[in-house]
Amino acid sequence: MDAEPILEVLRQREGRSISLVELMRSAELPPDKEKELKRCLKGLVRRGLVEREPGRRYRFRQERIRGRVFLAPKGRAHIVPEGGGSPMPLLYEEHKRPQHQDVVEAELQIVGRSRRRVAHLVELLERPRCRHVGILRQELGASFVELDPQPGQPKHVTMEVLIPPGQRNGASVGQLVEVEYEPQDDGRNMPLGHVRAVLGEPGERATELSRLIVEHGLDRSFPKEAVAEAEAFGDRPSERDMEGRRDVRDLPLVTIDGETAKDFDDAVCAVRNGAFDKLYVAIADVSHYVRLGKALDEEAFRRGTSTYLTDRAIPMLPETLSNGLCSLNPSVDRLCMLVEMTVDDRGRITDASFHRAVMRSQARLTYTRVADALAGKPDEECERLMPVLLNLARISRKLLERRLRRGSVDLDLPEPQVIFDERGLPVDTVRRPRNDAHRIIEDLMIATNEAVARHFEELARPAMYRVHDRPDPERLENFARLCATLGVSVELSEEPTPAEVSGLLLRLSDHENGRALHGLLLRSLAQARYSAENKGHFGLASTAYLHFTSPIRRYPDLIVHRLLKQIIDDEASWYTEARLEEMAGTCSDNERKAMLAERASLELDRTLVARKFLGERLPARITAIQGFGMFATVIEPFIEGLIPVQSLPSDYYEPDAFNSQLTGAKSGINFRIGDPIEVEVVRVDVSKRQVELHYVASASQPPRPTVGRRKPRPRPRREGGERKSRGPSGRRRKK
Repeated sequence: MDAEPILEVLRQREGRSISLVELMRSAELPPDKEKELKRCLKGLVRRGLVEREPGRRYRFRQERIRGRVFLAPKGRAHIVPEGGGSPMPLLYEEHKRPQHQDVVEAELQIVGRSRRRVAHLVELLERPRCRHVGILRQELGASFVELDPQPGQPKHVTMEVLIPPGQRNGASVGQLVEVEYEPQDDGRNMPLGHVRAVLGEPGERATELSRLIVEHGLDRSFPKEAVAEAEAFGDRPSERDMEGRRDVRDLPLVTIDGETAKDFDDAVCAVRNGAFDKLYVAIADVSHYVRLGKALDEEAFRRGTSTYLTDRAIPMLPETLSNGLCSLNPSVDRLCMLVEMTVDDRGRITDASFHRAVMRSQARLTYTRVADALAGKPDEECERLMPVLLNLARISRKLLERRLRRGSVDLDLPEPQVIFDERGLPVDTVRRPRNDAHRIIEDLMIATNEAVARHFEELARPAMYRVHDRPDPERLENFARLCATLGVSVELSEEPTPAEVSGLLLRLSDHENGRALHGLLLRSLAQARYSAENKGHFGLASTAYLHFTSPIRRYPDLIVHRLLKQIIDDEASWYTEARLEEMAGTCSDNERKAMLAERASLELDRTLVARKFLGERLPARITAIQGFGMFATVIEPFIEGLIPVQSLPSDYYEPDAFNSQLTGAKSGINFRIGDPIEVEVVRVDVSKRQVELHYVASASQPPRPTVGRRKPRPRPRREGGERKSRGPSGRRRKK
């Protein structure tokens, strides 16, 4: 039976399922064709084109993906989905043969018993000119650029771009360059391109940072239209801008941020009002300037978020807004969205109201100064603001206690911070300090985001939520088994609650390997994302949560500001739920891209710091186990590296089923996650951002033998105490 008419009927249902009887009627099939139809449907289900649902109902499966093609040997190709994801085989017809780096749209299918994911090419999209980074090489008088592997690209796929004479842009052989090229039509010849920019010598920090920026598609400059639109607002709000707003310039609002921060999204203050506290949180009114559909808005949505590298920020908005007109700088008038909350003595927010307002920050404080003030050592400016700071600290404690009582998961993992010298070069990495002031701002912002989310829920208005799904029970079960191998008993229900996970964290904190286990537990949890559907936030044990407090650096916050203003003005929503869901997916993808760039920046500088310690022995802890070796974190400086299994004492090492320990088959030497060890920095590759460590056996930290290992029996000795002497063949040697 021809499957195409059946597929056409299912396509017309637009994703809705259909029964077998309805399908026969719609396809105009006689009753004697029922068996043939069943066989046909069975084949379509096996090919992944149709899904079977309970009740013998069928639905056409059409999940489309957009991605970039990477050609492989023997006529094969892979597609890497936009926004990240594992590469998957791409199937195509010969007359639709894609070229290397083509952007295509494909239908995703699952085939075979192994549930293998493949993509069938549907459409070749517009072929853009590609920009990538690589090393300029020269052979037999021909210049070419050997491109770096792209994120998500299969490792066996390599590519070179031919540079014609006169297109080297002054680059020397061996230098790192940015090349622009257009793939060739036949897909077999080497593409032609030109050197767009010379990045420098590989291994130097400035060169490697430029490589990173190009590699992750970060834009340091803004379109002229967006810059002109931002500069047209001037450097201060006009009288017209402030009309109709609540005037809270007399409130003692202050900003509390890091020492190097330049964009200030939020300002806070609190006053005691009888038996209750009044908490005021003012958030920069970015949506007043970034208007829907304008050049600024399009560029902000394209970026999705600001990206914070170790020594610089690549902002979502031009600096005239992000560091100027939208930033809540001290002693200047600024437009804001004000959230006024009433907090009782049990930490409950009993009332919340939302206003357009104009404010004036009373001070620009830092976490360190506020922490010192709360510890009894205030400077002159903090002394004047001590009543406000004490109120904020008291409210923060109540909010935190209430959040922990409901089961909020508090993963307090150490974060690295890079220390730079006066030349801007990394000289050390340390654990980022975290004090009471950090906790205050974190608690107040969580409370504000929840108050806004509950407001949308109560009014049944569309919004973009920050959701955190329940953890996969199988992953948590594997984590529990891993803990058992390390001597930690873990009991979790089939569907663990946030309170159970939070209680587990408290137990792990007292264990010698608790810090390493905290990191492994974090990997067992789902990743937070944006969604138009409120599914709750597991990690915070919150039924409704969204992002509202950072519109300068996050586009979802900007969307929520617009939606909240429509509620205040009693207007209909500008966004449909379908559009919000689509934008939520894009924002989640952009967030992950920024996180990867930030992580790569940190790895680069930690690698440069590690290069200063080549040949030195340093104390460390094992943080992860794999079959090819162990990952370890050095205590000081705070760097990470790989200990290859080949560098361990001579033996055959095997990881256990949960990658919690590595054991030598003959010697019984045993390495476990969280074990303190001593390592030597033996190799550093700055270009690949990799550090190789070697395990160093020492008397103070010997490797742990496995429990119950047999001791080797001594060989029998002849009378007189002499060993039997054997020749090379194994026979006894005659005396």
